[in-house]
Amino acid sequence: MSVNQGIMAASAGANYVSFFWGRIRDGVNEKYDKEREEAEKIGALDLDDFNPSRVVGMSRAIFSEQFPKVKIIVGSIRQAKDVRDATLAGAHIVTVPPKFLKSMLQHFKTDEVVGQFFADFRNWLS
Repeated sequence: MSVNQGIMAASAGANYVSFFWGRIRDGVNEKYDKEREEAEKIGALDLDDFNPSRVVGMSRAIFSEQFPKVKIIVGSIRQAKDVRDATLAGAHIVTVPPKFLKSMLQHFKTDEVVGQFFADFRNWLS
């Protein structure tokens, strides 16, 4: 859930550190206001700790420098765009729920272009 936890895992010899993308983002939620405020008071957390892009990105930077063999796995993907964002943040592996696979392959402009290619080819044949 946090950069510090990732550092501790890597320091303990972990080969993989797994971050829960959607659950990290959940920390900015009224349900957790009291716990977050207490952690912020003692300097244990700040708002970056609830931004999964920052958590994964900062961890990747630290791991690349100090623990180059440690790989980052990201799970708790809740939207197809989370896959892109986790990869951009530096995740080595992103676990993707099957329900997002089709939407990741589709794009309305791709359908349009492929349709145009087929039409052009049919016109060329005739």
